[in-house]
Amino acid sequence: MRTKKTAVKAGVVGLLTTAVASFALVAAPAGNAAEDPTSSPEAYSAWLSSKASSGDSRASNTLSQYKNLSVENQNKFLTYLKDPSITQDFIEVINKTDDNSGIDPQYDPITGSTGTDAGVPSPFPSGGETPASANAQGGIVSWSSRNDGDVEFTATAGTTAVDGTEITTQGKARAGDWHAWYKVNDKFLGIKVTEVKIWVDYRSSTSKVTKIYNAGGSHFNYVPFSSFTRSPMSKWISAAGNANVETVWTGKLTAGPEWSARERMWANETGFLDGYLK
Repeated sequence: MRTKKTAVKAGVVGLLTTAVASFALVAAPAGNAAEDPTSSPEAYSAWLSSKASSGDSRASNTLSQYKNLSVENQNKFLTYLKDPSITQDFIEVINKTDDNSGIDPQYDPITGSTGTDAGVPSPFPSGGETPASANAQGGIVSWSSRNDGDVEFTATAGTTAVDGTEITTQGKARAGDWHAWYKVNDKFLGIKVTEVKIWVDYRSSTSKVTKIYNAGGSHFNYVPFSSFTRSPMSKWISAAGNANVETVWTGKLTAGPEWSARERMWANETGFLDGYLK
């Protein structure tokens, strides 16, 4: 799996834009600092705590990581959330990215097929991920950073077997059932702030994908004043014999603009091949 340290995709900018525009364009009412979760470390901690109390276990973990930062870094974290220059820097990176770097050379959406193995039941859980596969580490697809490494953007991907066992010998053709995934996240001071992820469950022979069982997406977002939604998943087998899935994420601000970015990935008999968010 190749690593592209400079080829940060445009959708990554969309994630960051949501983060910084939330505060550059959507301010809490004057005189109501208590309503602005970024007004102080205490306010942001309280905001995360309320999400954790509502059943968001990941928010609880994020809160713990945030509290473990020094007071100086807690304030620096909030500064990064509100810094619009971060967006501009990454936009400049995107403008230099080869537009064809993430395109399947045999992309064929007209195929529209989800498989020839009719009647073969999916061996995967209905949710699409076993606990093991959900925790799979995968490998880095692309990465970039700024602010002396304090701000990072990373795309990772991987392939697991039905039981969630991670496939680490990428490039070897196999016949069987596979779960492949692709996700993009941003980190401030080592803490994940937002993430969008897509996955596909599929069957292959030793030369091509023969059936797509299911596909889905998930996300988390710890940027106040913003929310994410996605379109229904599209899935098909291309003329190249690859399992393709995609969705369009939309970020909405409480009061202000919104953005959309397409997240797409494809995989075959060797596992995950490539993906993008732009």
